[in-house]
Amino acid sequence: MKQYGVEALWAAFAYATAEDIIVADERLTRSEVDVLRELDESMRKAGLMRTNGTLVDHFDEVRAQAEDKLATLLSSDDKLRLITLFHKVSRVDGDLDKREGVHMKHAAEVLGLPQQEYLDHLASLYL
Repeated sequence: MKQYGVEALWAAFAYATAEDIIVADERLTRSEVDVLRELDESMRKAGLMRTNGTLVDHFDEVRAQAEDKLATLLSSDDKLRLITLFHKVSRVDGDLDKREGVHMKHAAEVLGLPQQEYLDHLASLYL
């Protein structure tokens, strides 16, 4: 199996999780699409998205590798920046939906964030 760099792993995890959050509440708004489009450049730069906006064939492989490795590769600050991004995605269409929150919590677990650090960070985003 090919080993991917941190940039590709970050992009795959960020994009896939953001997409999971967006579809969780079973409604899609223009604002949500716009937020996801903000991630397109990092996806292209990492070689995970074609110029026509479609994902490369090996995207799922990169995403799986990201879920296995990011917990050890990212700093605590980088992990919290991802949680901030996911919070932004979940709030762009209004309030945080319970189903969106499930995906955010899962992301925090995959990233190896202690639960209290995750909760404290979320609370700080509302101040």
